[in-house]
Amino acid sequence: MPAVTAADLASRIEALWGQPLGELRQEAEEHPGSTMLGAVVRLHTDTDFAERTIAYHRDRLRQLSDPGREIDDSTARHLLDTAQRLAIAVTARTAHLAAATAVLDGLRRRDPMPVPAQPADLAAGPAQPAALVAGPAQPADLLRTR
Repeated sequence: MPAVTAADLASRIEALWGQPLGELRQEAEEHPGSTMLGAVVRLHTDTDFAERTIAYHRDRLRQLSDPGREIDDSTARHLLDTAQRLAIAVTARTAHLAAATAVLDGLRRRDPMPVPAQPADLAAGPAQPAALVAGPAQPADLLRTR
């Protein structure tokens, strides 16, 4: 079982955008194009489909390999075909999860920017540069090198 599932992916998407996945999916469909929301929703849809395909083929393999079932040439071909389809679905799920995880890791919400202090909150006022406190610069001061 992978560390992340389509359900986990849905939770992360909902947390990132702050809306239920159904609403996000509808928004992505209403505004088609190359948006990050559309891409992430599509990755979730593809991951979910791959997981359902895995479950189907796993059940089919169990059915075909039932101990009471006779395995003839036809059944052997079906077993091989189902196993190949299962492997393809697992590979697809892995690829979709890797892509979705990478995208979601890059789309973390930033911490809110700190609110700048209001002028009334500044009791001492802004700091004055030393040159202004000492008085205006003299021509000889401008020629000095440090």
